[in-house]
Amino acid sequence: MIDGPLPGEKPVLHVYDLKERKDVNVVEGLSAYVLSADGKKVLYKLDRDYVIADVAQGKGEDNEDSKKKLDLSHMRVRLSPRESGRRCSTPRGVSRGIYFSVPR
Repeated sequence: MIDGPLPGEKPVLHVYDLKERKDVNVVEGLSAYVLSADGKKVLYKLDRDYVIADVAQGKGEDNEDSKKKLDLSHMRVRLSPRESGRRCSTPRGVSRGIYFSVPR
């Protein structure tokens, strides 16, 4: 079984349009991503940065307004190990309840 990217290959996020039957790359070299609930935005990790982008950007509508790097320099997280372990994991240790949505 292969786990992770193939040697020498960079991970690529694709968008496939069912009507046009066309496959387009959204971003190359990412390490993780989450699609918004409505499917219009994507949050992805590229190196040490997190970026929110329009999925439509992958369909040839590439402009800098559709990509926004998140500034996490002022973000602080306070965790209680007992509470976070109880809420965020299942008996198998798999995280759950992490969602990404875009406010209207």
